[in-house]
Amino acid sequence: MPISEETSAGLRKDLDSHSRRIEELRRLVEVAEDEIAIHEAVLELGRNERIISAIEELRNGEANSRNEILADFGRYCAEQGVPTPAGVIFVPAGSYDELFPLRAEVRRGHAAMEIIWAPDIGFVGRGLLPELSFIIVGPS
Repeated sequence: MPISEETSAGLRKDLDSHSRRIEELRRLVEVAEDEIAIHEAVLELGRNERIISAIEELRNGEANSRNEILADFGRYCAEQGVPTPAGVIFVPAGSYDELFPLRAEVRRGHAAMEIIWAPDIGFVGRGLLPELSFIIVGPS
């Protein structure tokens, strides 16, 4: 005997609810994976003594070479054999700043972060999404 129309409608409603919840959970997982990838990239920067040295050399270098390096820090790192995290884009600061001449942008899906090197404390991350702001201290 077939189920009543009322029971069938209730079942469809319940199943639709489960389908919506699955989609919500998939979206949450996607957002979490994007944020995890951002934090992994920042950890990779913070643990990379060679990139920290290259940034310090940049800060302390002569103005002419500094400006040339700032123009394409990623290329400079590649030429020097300094590994950089995948997907990290280095961008010169808008106006030359002795402390923060360079920033890095990391974007993964729905998450984005701007990172600068502060010699006294390490990498400072400022979320382009407000909930992603933190400091990672680099190697001593």
